[in-house]
Amino acid sequence: MYSVGVFGSCVTRDLFNSNFWHDYKKYFKIVTDSQRSTIISFMTNPVQIDFDDLKTDDPLVNRLLKEDFLKNKRLDLVQKHPNYYIFDINFDVIFGVIILDDGNIISNNVWDLPKTSFYQNEENYKTLTIFNDSKEYFSLFKDNVDLFFDFLENNCPNMKIILNSFRNSYKYLDENNKLSIDDTFKTLSLRRNIYFKKFEEYIVDNYDVEILYNKEYLIDKKHLWGFAPHHFEQRFYDDKSFQLKKLLMYYETIKYNNELSKKLNLLQEKNRYLNIKNRELITKIKTFKKNNSHNLFNRLLK
Repeated sequence: MYSVGVFGSCVTRDLFNSNFWHDYKKYFKIVTDSQRSTIISFMTNPVQIDFDDLKTDDPLVNRLLKEDFLKNKRLDLVQKHPNYYIFDINFDVIFGVIILDDGNIISNNVWDLPKTSFYQNEENYKTLTIFNDSKEYFSLFKDNVDLFFDFLENNCPNMKIILNSFRNSYKYLDENNKLSIDDTFKTLSLRRNIYFKKFEEYIVDNYDVEILYNKEYLIDKKHLWGFAPHHFEQRFYDDKSFQLKKLLMYYETIKYNNELSKKLNLLQEKNRYLNIKNRELITKIKTFKKNNSHNLFNRLLK
């Protein structure tokens, strides 16, 4: 059983959902997760507000919004220090951020924030996305990704970091099992996928991360969470879980070999020590015999 932290969207969180990977609990235990937040927001300063202004009818949504404002999942990650930390950049592309009038930053959670009185009453803010200002947003993304990896290196040095790479899709099988295309999703996906590639390449080019590689997947018209460009067919979850298990075996092999090497080195050191002691003992015995023989000869002469 290995502990896992998750950051990002259902693309990653559902890898640890029994509906998609039925026996994941044989291998992993989720100890911390951060959902519906951007990396940019995750690494910025906490935002203090009256949290009644963030309340919706959904307790889960309330928790996730509060976590995005408080940035408290950073401390949770340090305290739990999971063996593996798996993340995706879905929301850095599809959400963007809100820059408040005091300069603080939150995720532009377009799914949930509009339901809150905070959003309805907030007037002095700037919305920044990769689509409305790609240069400024990408610069902000890079700065906070750098902070993100510095934070992980300084606070969780032994944790294995894994990027879950993926692309939006617009193809699906209809009720007649015929390959079909959703035109709205196609427009969204082709636009978003440019930046998924750009963002992931910056991470891979600059940081030592393992990767859950992407293939081309269909989306599932009957997905548990609904029809969306990132709600994939079961093959997506099967492929990703297989890659995770391979990574786990790889790290376990390294760990086993390192432990074996340490044991062999210890045994070699022990043998060297015993050889030295044996040589010392042999020398003492020879010296003792020589001295005794000399003494006996002297007595005979007398």
